[in-house]
Amino acid sequence: MKTKVTALLAFGLTLLYLATLTTAASAQGRPPGIPDPDMDYSRVDWVNLGCDGKVFVCPAGDGTGISISVRDANDDPIEGAQVVPFFGGTCEGCMCDPISVFTGPDGTVTMSIYGGLNASPAPDCCAITTAMTVGGQEIPWLGTELPSDTREFISPDLNGDCVVDELDEAILNSDFGTSACRSDFDCDGLVELDDLMTYSIHFGHECESVAGVEEGDGGGPKLASLEQNSPNPFNPTTRIAFTVAEAGHVLLEIYDASGRPVRKLADAWMAPQRHEVVWDGRDEHGNEVGSAVYFYRLKIDGKLETKKMVLLK
Repeated sequence: MKTKVTALLAFGLTLLYLATLTTAASAQGRPPGIPDPDMDYSRVDWVNLGCDGKVFVCPAGDGTGISISVRDANDDPIEGAQVVPFFGGTCEGCMCDPISVFTGPDGTVTMSIYGGLNASPAPDCCAITTAMTVGGQEIPWLGTELPSDTREFISPDLNGDCVVDELDEAILNSDFGTSACRSDFDCDGLVELDDLMTYSIHFGHECESVAGVEEGDGGGPKLASLEQNSPNPFNPTTRIAFTVAEAGHVLLEIYDASGRPVRKLADAWMAPQRHEVVWDGRDEHGNEVGSAVYFYRLKIDGKLETKKMVLLK
């Protein structure tokens, strides 16, 4: 696979059990009172795989999941065992809570994968290796004795920022009519209307950790509104206005129709008021950009909002 490798998938997490472990139990990597898991009886398997056995993930967790069964040496279920996932692969991405799960009274638990992938700029799918551990031991996958499973992942969050929005639509549109694996959600070899429909179903889905906090919980700055640029269409300049409800760090960026960054218009701490910036139709290097559809995205402490604009010369 010819996917550009920039780093191990950002999912990679290293967690141990509970902060309240006793010294003896901690040495064994398990909470007190929980027996050792037996890997001859414990198993892990996929739930709701996508087409061609691909793992379909979404920031809302409404795609493929992982089913885990943890049992002891007598083949009895272990309740309260903490299971931790590990992901590593050929592209970057995002992973949202939960980053670990606990087994129920029957010793089982199903974990949804709340995440997104960043396969761009290559149109390939991501090849991801998944392992599940309990007490520091890797659980074998059902039907095998293998401690990990490698397969292709796909996601409507095509740029791996943990929100499905217009930037992902721009990537999908650039793949439309091609065989790009990353956007071929039904695995029929062609990116077409059915794939656009799949994207539309998930549009707006985002992780709670990315979406920010609800009003009134005292958790930090909230995005009040991002206004439509004016004029629109424009040539060569346009104004972009937005309101910040509470002081916070603000990032305003321009992207082209393929999802590539064009210009950073704001990257600073801003006061709680209405702000307005002007884009002069130039990129980060001062070069004039051509007539096209562009996206501008506002981010305040993890809260994202995106709108579309047209430069028409």
